[in-house]
Amino acid sequence: MKTYTYLSIVLLAFDAYALWVGIHPHVPESYRKYFIEHSITQEEFLKLYRDRAL
Repeated sequence: MKTYTYLSIVLLAFDAYALWVGIHPHVPESYRKYFIEHSITQEEFLKLYRDRAL
């Protein structure tokens, strides 16, 4: 019974971590604006991306 309890706790902790990472992704601002918020155009995204890469 103890094994199932520990296994359940580990799986719940992993799920909580995955949820946290999904809600708070660590991505560049240009990626966030274009893919997540949809607040800039493709041309603006490419300009920001190219400026960041240089």
